[in-house]
Amino acid sequence: MPMEAFAIPDARDRVDGAVDALVDESIDEFSTHALAEDLIDIRRSIDRLEAEFIRRLHRFDRGHGAVAAGGVSTVSWLRARCGMTVKAAAYRVHLARTLGELPATLDSARAGRASFSNVTMIAHLAEDVGVEQVAPLESILVGAAETLDPGAMPPSPRPPGCGSTPMACSLMTTTPTSAAGSSATRPMAACSSCVGSSTPKAAPW
Repeated sequence: MPMEAFAIPDARDRVDGAVDALVDESIDEFSTHALAEDLIDIRRSIDRLEAEFIRRLHRFDRGHGAVAAGGVSTVSWLRARCGMTVKAAAYRVHLARTLGELPATLDSARAGRASFSNVTMIAHLAEDVGVEQVAPLESILVGAAETLDPGAMPPSPRPPGCGSTPMACSLMTTTPTSAAGSSATRPMAACSSCVGSSTPKAAPW
């Protein structure tokens, strides 16, 4: 029987220590500029930890960890053990099951290259059109997630006749104009639902 691997607590201890240091720090004399820098750094760290949570949750869910622990489902386990609402738990399970099939996307968020909000939009796209359709375009979508500002991948008006959700059509038809970090976008291939439409596949944007 293979020996079960257990997580080494050192990393968690260091995270707890870093959080404790922030909690214990007096901010009374901080300038607003210093606070702004702290807020940016803390938010980025939260996003990275959220992405890491999703990676581990995917492995836990796939291995039926909740059932092994005596729970009914992963959602109910998250409610009981992580203090989440049903909605919050179900959303994270959904993200874990989707992003677990898009490892490059999740790795980008874990490394802090892409904002977690942009990465979740890729997950929503995968839900709309299917992971199997998104996977071949993952590198393009990750490039957009890494180069566009957080939340700057909004649904755009769809070409008439497109049957996809606005988010799916928008993400499937735009891509950064430059891998060097330009935030501009340009039309790409039509989204899957635009194909076969009698209307133009992608109007000039």
